[in-house]
Amino acid sequence: MKGLGTEESKLVFLCKRTPDELKQIDSAYFTKFNRSLRKDLQDELSGSLRDVLLGVLYPKPELDYRFLAKACEKFTGIDAVLCAEVFITVTNAEKAAIIAEFNKLMKPNTFEGIISANVTGSTRDLLLALARTQRDESQSTTEAKAADDARNLYKAGEGKVGTDEKAFISAFASYSWAHLKNVAKEYVNVNKKHHTLDQALEGELSGDFRTCMRMILLYAQFGRTEFYVDYVYKSMKGMGTADTRLIRALLVYRAPADITLLKNEFKKKHTKALKEWIHSETSGKYRDCLFAIIGDT
Repeated sequence: MKGLGTEESKLVFLCKRTPDELKQIDSAYFTKFNRSLRKDLQDELSGSLRDVLLGVLYPKPELDYRFLAKACEKFTGIDAVLCAEVFITVTNAEKAAIIAEFNKLMKPNTFEGIISANVTGSTRDLLLALARTQRDESQSTTEAKAADDARNLYKAGEGKVGTDEKAFISAFASYSWAHLKNVAKEYVNVNKKHHTLDQALEGELSGDFRTCMRMILLYAQFGRTEFYVDYVYKSMKGMGTADTRLIRALLVYRAPADITLLKNEFKKKHTKALKEWIHSETSGKYRDCLFAIIGDT
């Protein structure tokens, strides 16, 4: 990075290092040059390459609140799906810490203020509920209670004219994962069409709100790996690539055992290897960085 221009190819190695090694590199860089490695990367790079090389330096808690901040950049539009992903995949305690650090970083703005001012309708209500609501973290659930709640969701959606979206938000933002999984199981039996709960969401909801609600249900029914396989796939599917979402997912999943599981499940579900998808959807040193993260260099 010294002098005019940047030898970007020589920075790719950072994506091959473990979080502990990166912490030591960050510290040693400051000791040797009396400069911040993060600031130098910020100043020298741009776009997705900068996002991924800065991202590898973030420990997990910081990764969460900084990507939440990235999702709330008003000049690019609020990325509701990325906001939802951050909240879906953390505990209540982690969520509280993310919001606290986010509000410090974005001061005088707050997450609630930014979302209230820039997002509308049920998408806004869902994001605020995910940020505020303390999800039940117990594993207690019964078939009888799940069936009752499944009937209530049917009555709020497919069982009436129009949809009571607030009822869906309340349930999906507060039910424990075990209970929501049970509710989905019972939903098929309590509605006249024998639709799945996912089919109900598909038919009753729309836009980012529907996408986020289906993500919550996917996480409840199939767990973390299946959730991220779907998230990575959809970040690359269709025209263009949602690079920030792709980077975020791979950084969250970069532990060797996790990334191996992600790659295996991705190929099993989509036949083509994750590396092949990344190769066709990205380019240059940015692509090299992603290959380094997934261990396919």
